[in-house]
Amino acid sequence: MDPAKIALLCESEWDFANAKTLYSACDTHVYLIQWNGDCSDWQAETNQWYVIKQVKVSRMDQFESTTREWNILNNINDKTEHSGIATLRTILRRRHSSTNPFWCYCFVFNDLPNHKPLLHYCLQDTTLAEYYSDRLNEEEIKSIVKQLVRTLVFLQSKNYIHGDIKPANILYNRTTGKMKLIDFGASFEIGTAKSELVSTHEYLPYEVAFYDLSCLQDDSKIDVWSLGVTIVEMYCGKIIRQLIVRERPFVFRRFISLNEFLKHHPVEFFRHHNEQIQNPYAQSFVKRCLQFLPHQRANLEELLKHPYLK
Repeated sequence: MDPAKIALLCESEWDFANAKTLYSACDTHVYLIQWNGDCSDWQAETNQWYVIKQVKVSRMDQFESTTREWNILNNINDKTEHSGIATLRTILRRRHSSTNPFWCYCFVFNDLPNHKPLLHYCLQDTTLAEYYSDRLNEEEIKSIVKQLVRTLVFLQSKNYIHGDIKPANILYNRTTGKMKLIDFGASFEIGTAKSELVSTHEYLPYEVAFYDLSCLQDDSKIDVWSLGVTIVEMYCGKIIRQLIVRERPFVFRRFISLNEFLKHHPVEFFRHHNEQIQNPYAQSFVKRCLQFLPHQRANLEELLKHPYLK
């Protein structure tokens, strides 16, 4: 990706003042925003709503991650668009601010309005109770899981691992029942996970979080573990960090990290929360995802044939 060849974002075209923030963390922000079509050569529909993922790039690893996402999305959508993957319309760049010299790269997607991150349905903080009060029902969760597994199968057919499956990276339109997988900044080709991953640590499988990746024999099961954690969160209505704080608050009082807790108490933690799932097929499905030994963990093709998805 050559920054000089990426078109500049014309500020007067995009209504950032009234944009709705869908997700915000560190240097990444996702907006639902309207294009007013005043001055650009870029062909778009006036007053059309788009989703923009804006990434501030101030370090080399951020540039590499942004470049990787750009290349993967282009490769995936080169010939065939998949219904479970957000379709990239273009990429633009803009200055972070008049006083900040760093560039922001803006991924523009035109098929995501009315989608919310699954995080909205899994995060029930008392200060956000009204906004996050919705809970996914059994059929919605099952539909999301089925679409997600099919999407991950498609990705692997293209020789890619997503590498960062979590509720914040899965958008869901409750009206249509459709989901979209986003954020390919941590993705990699199968068989190449030989250096430190930039994935969210809470969702990494045991063999990745605590061992040298150079010893990893099979990286195709990484997304399967993360899928299992995400399903537990959807059923419990809380993200994994909240579940641990509720169940074991002493972990944080004693300054033990989340990963250190999972290292010493993984089996009992997931067994306890899996038992709260009423559907026995869902319990079995999650158990197949959350096997600590990769060779015992189900692959995606096996999961597609599981009774839970029938």
